[in-house]
Amino acid sequence: MDMKMDIKKVQSIRDELNEFSFTKVIVKKSVPQGWEKDISLANETCCFMCENMGNNVSSVEKDNKKYNLRYVSHGAHSLDFCASMGIKPENDWNDIPVLFLFENPSIQYAELYQKQPIENKKYPALQWYWINKYGYNKDDCVYPKCYKQLNYGGLIASLIKTFKLGNAYMTNVIKCSMNTEDGKKSLGTSYYHNDCIKTCVNNILTKEVNILIGNDSSKKLIIFAFSKQVYNLAIKYLIPNLKKIECQLCLLPHPASRLSNDYRKYVIFGKVYKLLHLNKIDCHTALDEFLKNDTSFKVRSIDLSNIQSDLTILTKELQECAKKENYTLNSNGAKKLTKNNNLMISIKGNNELICRFKINERRFHFVYSNSYEDEIYAWDEKEKKYFSELTNRDDIMDKLYKTFSQYIEKFINQI
Repeated sequence: MDMKMDIKKVQSIRDELNEFSFTKVIVKKSVPQGWEKDISLANETCCFMCENMGNNVSSVEKDNKKYNLRYVSHGAHSLDFCASMGIKPENDWNDIPVLFLFENPSIQYAELYQKQPIENKKYPALQWYWINKYGYNKDDCVYPKCYKQLNYGGLIASLIKTFKLGNAYMTNVIKCSMNTEDGKKSLGTSYYHNDCIKTCVNNILTKEVNILIGNDSSKKLIIFAFSKQVYNLAIKYLIPNLKKIECQLCLLPHPASRLSNDYRKYVIFGKVYKLLHLNKIDCHTALDEFLKNDTSFKVRSIDLSNIQSDLTILTKELQECAKKENYTLNSNGAKKLTKNNNLMISIKGNNELICRFKINERRFHFVYSNSYEDEIYAWDEKEKKYFSELTNRDDIMDKLYKTFSQYIEKFINQI
């Protein structure tokens, strides 16, 4: 499928999104054309729909006098991320609509907001949300530098650049945070009034999506939801509003999750790669970047006839490790060599863990499955299936990855 980018069309989408953000969410007298270094978004008003309906407090009665909607965010388009990196998308980029979806704003980065409150004690973003006034260094936005815990905008900038996503949009499901007056405590969206969530999704997010797809319901939309909560919000509130639009929803770990960075990079890169590849997006340059920069992914060429003793040693080590973790090793264990020269190591428990070692090509695929689905978290160049996420098992698999990968690493380094 030829997904070459229509640059003028994408520019008009970005302009319309900015027009919407700065007239309906954070209201400015003059709409900015796009991100610029040191740009200031100082303004006097913003969206007050929930305040006007009395839905701007916590849904928990004991908290509803302590917490209010306070800090206000907006979305950011690929072209603004690119401007911040000092790069210009070319015709070989693609313009498939991609939505990077997060939950609600955080006060963790207080410098992003105005210091003085406006009406209803709200603090709209002062800097360009997700990008800030400094932007990103394009040399840092390569795999796997930004695939780290607590990296938000940098991760998305890196994904946009690596996968050449010319028409992606990063935003929160709910544009306002729920905080105490001093800003020191906050609540997640599970404590928001249902009508508050509906108001924001129906009047803001849904309209942003329609702009992102160019108001063309025949366009396919890819949504990457960062956290199970965002995934559920999208299913319950957003997707029912997009009845005529074909949506593909993919769960990714939240940047604040406790996943190790070593495992996180495989989850994020692998799932983004797979879903874009499924949609016939040319990802060969992204794959080249992965192979070049991932230092824990190496090429090995070995004589299969001379490794049986090594396999036996690895099998024993894995059996001992699995026993400690209350897992059992598949009876074939490390001795199973498939016709495609894949070394298959299966560890079975509540989840089945499979470590694939491709002898003559690339090194280490980390796979797990259960009775509901198969999910490949480390990319597989020949794997073309995409499986929707049914349950969030990232924490479990991260523990298994850290526990068993050392044995795989030791084995591979020996040969």
